Amino acid sequence: MTVPAINPIVEFFQAKAPKGTAVLAGEFAATAPFPHFAAAFRAEGWDVAEVDHRSYMSMPGNRWVNRITDRLLPAAKSRSLGAAIEKSVSNSGADLVLFAKGVGANRDLLARLSARGCRTVCWYPDRDFDHANVYPEAFADFDLFVTTKVHQLQHLRAIRRERPTVLIEHGWSPGVHWRLHPPMAPADRPFDLIFVGNFSPYKLNWLAGLVQRLPHLRLAIAGHAWPKVLPELGSNVTLGGPLIGDSMSRAIGHARIAIAVHHGPGGRHGWQDDVS
Repeated sequence: MTVPAINPIVEFFQAKAPKGTAVLAGEFAATAPFPHFAAAFRAEGWDVAEVDHRSYMSMPGNRWVNRITDRLLPAAKSRSLGAAIEKSVSNSGADLVLFAKGVGANRDLLARLSARGCRTVCWYPDRDFDHANVYPEAFADFDLFVTTKVHQLQHLRAIRRERPTVLIEHGWSPGVHWRLHPPMAPADRPFDLIFVGNFSPYKLNWLAGLVQRLPHLRLAIAGHAWPKVLPELGSNVTLGGPLIGDSMSRAIGHARIAIAVHHGPGGRHGWQDDVS
């Protein structure tokens, strides 16, 4: 395999970063984790080049078109993203590529990056591997695989064998988690309980059971698809649409308790999240 030469201009300055240069391939929306990952890399002494998934894998603001094109054009989208990653590695002389969920990282791309001497890392924060443009057959080829789900460890270690697979659970980040608004007195909060998240049958059954046991509970629910099941939850439940950012923080501050309930078991492995 012929490996293209590193951009000759890069040779004059690539050693300035104490740790090296990293390409981060993920979503760089304000509410996504990758902007904070990039800041953390830079704080640790890395130069960072960013490849934003949204420029290659989706059409912002058109969710249904995204779903159709993800199904009809997965290979074309992956090639587009892969080419952007390789170009970024070539231009920056990168030592490392961090992939969000391994999106776009097929075995051929990982082999080409390895031939350049570039290490590859997959960060995987979801319950299952059943996503468009994700190639589980390539998981064994990453130099490092980082999962946030303990239930994936046995499976990943079996297919990756001697290559390291580590668990880093979701945690607190000062760049993401902070109180935006002064706390309300508990007696002034209009809700006893709030849940912010998209609909699933498992969540409905869980919350319906709670309402049945505590019929006077003041419950607020926000997220996609919930209005379709309003009659099943009763009149003492306030139902709203999706909330993100400041609106989500403010809503959580209006309840005495905020809960996190996952989608429930599913996928080809029947896995279920137990940590949020």
